[in-house]
Amino acid sequence: MSQQLLISPENHEYLFTDSANERLGQGAFGDVFKGFDRKRLQQVAIKRVHNSVLDKYGEEFIRCLGNEANILQEMGDGVHTVAIIDCFQTSNHVNIIMEFCDGGTLRGKLDKNGKAFTEDEALNYFAECVEGLYAMHKSGRMHRDLKLENIFFKEGHCKIGDFGLIKRLQGFSPM
Repeated sequence: MSQQLLISPENHEYLFTDSANERLGQGAFGDVFKGFDRKRLQQVAIKRVHNSVLDKYGEEFIRCLGNEANILQEMGDGVHTVAIIDCFQTSNHVNIIMEFCDGGTLRGKLDKNGKAFTEDEALNYFAECVEGLYAMHKSGRMHRDLKLENIFFKEGHCKIGDFGLIKRLQGFSPM
């Protein structure tokens, strides 16, 4: 466990602790850590993909990772989608800095609660997810991996995240 400082090419500084306690998620391709943006003075989520993963999975994976970052930047700060703040490569990792969602995931909320949501809660969460999907589809994008683990909560509201499989629809005219 050690404190890490990431410095982007634009000299933005992001602090995080490389430990299991600060890990928000772990996947086959990388880890997501809770971090701190020293310029904006706010918590962030830092997705880190080791270069060895890039080497192992090749150009297609690098294209998908770049696609995720580009699409997130193009989408901007969506009300019901997780916003990207920064993206850059260091000597060992690709780092995607994202909005921190302090309320966990929809899966976690269901598992922790141990009971069904009230009808009002369920309708509200559903409506927020539909709004997030509408914003993506309106801009000609399809999530392709929507599941309980990819719906996050920030200040009590749903935000769709994990855009690793997002795809721009070819020949699509935005609404």
